Amino acid sequence: MQMEGVKKAARNAIRVNNHALSSALKKSPTYFQPILEKFAAQKPGIISEEEKDSYLDTYSGQSLQFRAGQLVASLQATVGVKPSTLDDILCILHENGAIVVQEAAKKIAKDYGLKLPKYDCLRSQKKTSRPIPAGNTETRVANEVANDTIATDDSSGAEEPDSPPVSNAGEERQLNCSDDGGQLRQRPSAAPSNESSGTEGADKPPPPSNPSSS
Repeated sequence: MQMEGVKKAARNAIRVNNHALSSALKKSPTYFQPILEKFAAQKPGIISEEEKDSYLDTYSGQSLQFRAGQLVASLQATVGVKPSTLDDILCILHENGAIVVQEAAKKIAKDYGLKLPKYDCLRSQKKTSRPIPAGNTETRVANEVANDTIATDDSSGAEEPDSPPVSNAGEERQLNCSDDGGQLRQRPSAAPSNESSGTEGADKPPPPSNPSSS
Protein backbone atom coordinates (compact mmCIF):
# COMPACT_ATOMS: atom_id res chain seq x y z
CA MET A 1 0.00 0.00 0.00
CA GLN A 2 1.23 3.49 -0.85
CA MET A 3 2.13 5.87 1.97
CA GLU A 4 -0.90 8.03 1.30
CA GLY A 5 -3.12 4.99 1.69
CA VAL A 6 -1.46 4.12 5.02
CA LYS A 7 -1.94 7.67 6.28
CA LYS A 8 -5.59 7.62 5.29
CA ALA A 9 -6.15 4.24 6.97
CA ALA A 10 -4.59 5.47 10.22
CA ARG A 11 -6.56 8.71 10.17
CA ASN A 12 -9.85 6.96 9.42
CA ALA A 13 -9.27 4.35 12.13
CA ILE A 14 -9.28 7.10 14.76
CA ARG A 15 -12.03 9.11 13.07
CA VAL A 16 -14.59 6.28 13.05
CA ASN A 17 -13.76 5.52 16.69
CA ASN A 18 -13.64 9.13 17.82
CA HIS A 19 -16.67 8.74 20.09
CA ALA A 20 -15.45 5.47 21.63
CA LEU A 21 -12.01 6.87 22.46
CA SER A 22 -13.31 10.24 23.68
CA SER A 23 -15.87 8.52 25.91
CA ALA A 24 -13.18 6.27 27.37
CA LEU A 25 -10.80 9.14 28.12
CA LYS A 26 -13.45 11.30 29.77
CA LYS A 27 -14.50 8.53 32.17
CA SER A 28 -12.00 9.63 34.78
CA PRO A 29 -9.04 11.98 35.18
CA THR A 30 -7.13 8.92 36.41
CA TYR A 31 -7.34 7.58 32.85
CA PHE A 32 -6.77 10.90 31.11
CA GLN A 33 -3.73 12.30 32.92
CA PRO A 34 -1.40 9.22 32.79
CA ILE A 35 -2.08 8.84 29.08
CA LEU A 36 -1.21 12.49 28.45
CA GLU A 37 1.98 12.10 30.47
CA LYS A 38 3.08 9.16 28.33
CA PHE A 39 2.11 10.88 25.08
CA ALA A 40 4.34 13.83 26.01
CA ALA A 41 7.18 11.60 27.26
CA GLN A 42 7.29 9.58 24.04
CA LYS A 43 10.37 10.28 21.89
CA PRO A 44 9.54 11.95 19.60
CA GLY A 45 6.58 13.25 21.55
CA ILE A 46 3.10 12.44 20.33
CA ILE A 47 2.03 15.73 21.91
CA SER A 48 4.17 18.59 23.19
CA GLU A 49 4.60 19.59 26.81
CA GLU A 50 2.58 22.74 26.14
CA GLU A 51 -0.29 20.69 24.74
CA LYS A 52 -0.17 18.37 27.72
CA ASP A 53 -0.37 21.30 30.13
CA SER A 54 -3.32 22.79 28.27
CA TYR A 55 -5.20 19.47 28.34
CA LEU A 56 -4.56 19.17 32.09
CA ASP A 57 -5.52 22.76 32.88
CA THR A 58 -8.60 22.41 35.07
CA TYR A 59 -8.88 26.19 35.49
CA SER A 60 -9.53 26.85 31.81
CA GLY A 61 -13.25 26.33 32.26
CA GLN A 62 -13.22 23.49 29.72
CA SER A 63 -14.81 20.20 30.74
CA LEU A 64 -12.95 16.92 30.72
CA GLN A 65 -15.21 15.76 27.91
CA PHE A 66 -14.20 18.74 25.76
CA ARG A 67 -10.49 18.29 26.46
CA ALA A 68 -10.70 14.56 25.67
CA GLY A 69 -12.36 15.37 22.34
CA GLN A 70 -9.61 17.88 21.56
CA LEU A 71 -6.95 15.28 22.28
CA VAL A 72 -8.54 12.71 19.98
CA ALA A 73 -8.74 15.30 17.18
CA SER A 74 -5.04 16.05 17.70
CA LEU A 75 -4.17 12.34 17.53
CA GLN A 76 -6.13 11.97 14.31
CA ALA A 77 -4.16 14.82 12.73
CA THR A 78 -0.86 13.36 13.97
CA VAL A 79 -1.34 9.88 12.49
CA GLY A 80 -2.50 11.49 9.25
CA VAL A 81 1.01 12.91 8.92
CA LYS A 82 3.03 10.11 10.51
CA PRO A 83 0.99 6.88 10.52
CA SER A 84 3.66 4.90 12.40
CA THR A 85 2.73 6.96 15.45
CA LEU A 86 -0.53 5.00 15.66
CA ASP A 87 1.39 1.96 16.90
CA ASP A 88 2.81 3.93 19.85
CA ILE A 89 -0.55 5.53 20.61
CA LEU A 90 -2.31 2.16 20.83
CA CYS A 91 0.46 0.73 23.04
CA ILE A 92 0.05 3.60 25.51
CA LEU A 93 -3.72 3.21 25.51
CA HIS A 94 -3.43 -0.53 26.12
CA GLU A 95 -0.89 -0.11 28.93
CA ASN A 96 -3.28 2.23 30.73
CA GLY A 97 -5.03 -0.88 32.03
CA ALA A 98 -8.58 0.49 31.99
CA ILE A 99 -10.84 -1.96 30.14
CA VAL A 100 -12.83 0.78 28.41
CA VAL A 101 -9.63 2.40 27.10
CA GLN A 102 -8.23 -0.94 25.96
CA GLU A 103 -11.45 -1.73 24.11
CA ALA A 104 -11.26 1.60 22.25
CA ALA A 105 -7.66 0.83 21.25
CA LYS A 106 -8.72 -2.61 20.04
CA LYS A 107 -11.43 -1.11 17.81
CA ILE A 108 -8.99 1.36 16.30
CA ALA A 109 -6.48 -1.41 15.55
CA LYS A 110 -9.19 -3.53 13.94
CA ASP A 111 -10.41 -0.71 11.71
CA TYR A 112 -6.85 0.18 10.74
CA GLY A 113 -6.42 -3.30 9.28
CA LEU A 114 -2.64 -3.11 8.88
CA LYS A 115 0.20 -4.47 10.96
CA LEU A 116 0.99 -2.83 14.27
CA PRO A 117 4.17 -4.64 15.41
CA LYS A 118 4.52 -3.09 18.88
CA TYR A 119 0.84 -3.21 19.74
CA ASP A 120 0.35 -6.76 18.45
CA CYS A 121 3.41 -7.94 20.39
CA LEU A 122 2.17 -6.24 23.57
CA ARG A 123 -1.24 -7.88 23.32
CA SER A 124 0.24 -11.32 22.68
CA GLN A 125 2.44 -10.99 25.77
CA LYS A 126 -0.56 -10.03 27.90
CA LYS A 127 -2.48 -13.08 26.69
CA THR A 128 0.30 -15.55 27.47
CA SER A 129 0.84 -14.16 30.96
CA ARG A 130 -2.86 -13.87 31.85
CA PRO A 131 -3.70 -17.30 33.46
CA ILE A 132 -2.14 -16.52 36.84
CA PRO A 133 -4.80 -15.23 39.07
CA ALA A 134 -1.43 -13.78 40.88
CA GLY A 135 -2.47 -14.25 44.27
CA ASN A 136 -4.40 -17.57 43.83
CA THR A 137 -1.32 -19.60 43.03
CA GLU A 138 0.46 -18.26 46.10
CA THR A 139 -2.62 -18.92 48.20
CA ARG A 140 -2.96 -22.45 46.85
CA VAL A 141 0.71 -23.22 47.49
CA ALA A 142 0.48 -21.76 50.99
CA ASN A 143 -2.59 -23.87 51.72
CA GLU A 144 -0.88 -27.02 50.45
CA VAL A 145 2.15 -26.35 52.64
CA ALA A 146 -0.09 -25.70 55.63
CA ASN A 147 -2.05 -28.91 55.00
CA ASP A 148 1.14 -30.92 54.66
CA THR A 149 2.40 -29.48 57.95
CA ILE A 150 -0.84 -30.34 59.72
CA ALA A 151 -0.84 -33.86 58.28
CA THR A 152 2.75 -34.37 59.39
CA ASP A 153 1.98 -33.20 62.91
CA ASP A 154 -1.08 -35.47 63.10
CA SER A 155 0.80 -38.52 61.83
CA SER A 156 3.72 -37.98 64.20
CA GLY A 157 1.35 -37.64 67.11
CA ALA A 158 -0.56 -40.78 66.09
CA GLU A 159 2.48 -43.07 66.17
CA GLU A 160 2.47 -43.54 69.93
CA PRO A 161 -0.81 -42.22 71.37
CA ASP A 162 -1.25 -42.11 75.10
CA SER A 163 -4.28 -44.37 75.02
CA PRO A 164 -6.06 -44.99 78.31
CA PRO A 165 -6.12 -48.60 79.48
CA VAL A 166 -9.88 -48.70 78.86
CA SER A 167 -9.36 -49.60 75.20
CA ASN A 168 -7.35 -52.73 76.10
CA ALA A 169 -9.87 -53.64 78.74
CA GLY A 170 -12.57 -53.66 76.09
CA GLU A 171 -10.61 -56.15 74.03
CA GLU A 172 -10.03 -58.35 77.09
CA ARG A 173 -13.73 -58.29 77.85
CA GLN A 174 -14.50 -59.60 74.39
CA LEU A 175 -11.88 -62.35 74.63
CA ASN A 176 -13.08 -63.48 78.09
CA CYS A 177 -16.71 -63.73 77.07
CA SER A 178 -17.91 -67.39 77.76
CA ASP A 179 -19.94 -69.50 75.37
CA ASP A 180 -22.64 -70.45 77.88
CA GLY A 181 -25.15 -67.69 78.22
CA GLY A 182 -22.73 -65.01 77.11
CA GLN A 183 -21.82 -64.23 80.73
CA LEU A 184 -18.72 -62.24 81.35
CA ARG A 185 -15.97 -64.28 83.05
CA GLN A 186 -13.80 -62.47 85.52
CA ARG A 187 -10.07 -62.52 84.91
CA PRO A 188 -8.01 -63.95 87.82
CA SER A 189 -6.62 -61.30 90.06
CA ALA A 190 -2.96 -60.51 89.84
CA ALA A 191 -2.69 -60.57 93.67
CA PRO A 192 -1.40 -63.77 95.36
CA SER A 193 -4.19 -66.33 95.85
CA ASN A 194 -5.05 -68.39 98.94
CA GLU A 195 -3.91 -71.53 97.21
CA SER A 196 -0.33 -70.35 97.25
CA SER A 197 -0.50 -69.70 101.02
CA GLY A 198 -1.96 -73.19 101.57
CA THR A 199 0.85 -74.74 99.64
CA GLU A 200 3.38 -72.99 101.77
CA GLY A 201 1.73 -74.52 104.92
CA ALA A 202 1.81 -78.04 103.49
CA ASP A 203 5.53 -77.87 102.92
CA LYS A 204 6.27 -77.28 106.66
CA PRO A 205 7.37 -80.46 108.62
CA PRO A 206 5.09 -81.67 111.48
CA PRO A 207 6.12 -80.73 115.01
CA PRO A 208 8.33 -83.34 116.77
CA SER A 209 6.63 -85.73 119.21
CA ASN A 210 7.15 -85.38 122.97
CA PRO A 211 9.18 -88.40 124.27
CA SER A 212 8.20 -87.78 127.88
CA SER A 213 4.57 -88.51 127.15
CA SER A 214 5.46 -91.94 125.82
